[in-house]
Amino acid sequence: MTPFDAAGRALAGAAVISELQARGTLRLVCKDAGLDPATATKDEWTDALSRGLLAALARRRLRSHDHVVKLVLDAVRAADEVELAGYELFRDLD
Repeated sequence: MTPFDAAGRALAGAAVISELQARGTLRLVCKDAGLDPATATKDEWTDALSRGLLAALARRRLRSHDHVVKLVLDAVRAADEVELAGYELFRDLD
């Protein structure tokens, strides 16, 4: 799972919004930080979300508590840098 996917799922669950709304919010945070969501690294995601997610949630009148940001950041840190193709996943099972 990519950092973007992980952040979207975590935000949707923590802020009680749809995954589509969460992904849109994350894209706007990236845009504000000057990043491309498709190519941003975990470190870039972590930095952008640390600086902008709380404000982005407040602007959209979503649940914007520090614990939501922490849950999303934890999900990003635990995510893979890139999504593994199916055959790569099985290769790593050895």
